[in-house]
Amino acid sequence: MDKIVVMPKRDVVLSDCVIAMRTVPAGNEFALADLISENWDSFKAAYGGSCAPYTTLKRLADALLRIGVASSIWSDARDCKQRKDGEERVPPAAHGQKRSHG
Repeated sequence: MDKIVVMPKRDVVLSDCVIAMRTVPAGNEFALADLISENWDSFKAAYGGSCAPYTTLKRLADALLRIGVASSIWSDARDCKQRKDGEERVPPAAHGQKRSHG
């Protein structure tokens, strides 16, 4: 599936038509990518629109839940802070952001 890419751990700049996801705990990114690919017909139902298909973060979260994945929506990578013990803490959720599907 060419719409799903697992990136190495580094800073990247994404366009507004790309949605980034992290797994918690880290290390499950390939399993998540495989799960989405295996369920693509169900997952792509989150996209709509009369011209260029798009989704919202809420619809994306609902699609993930349909395939058995709980999720949190982060407004920005800066919301993800690391605790002193190295564990990530869950950031505040942001809702209503619209993202295009590329």
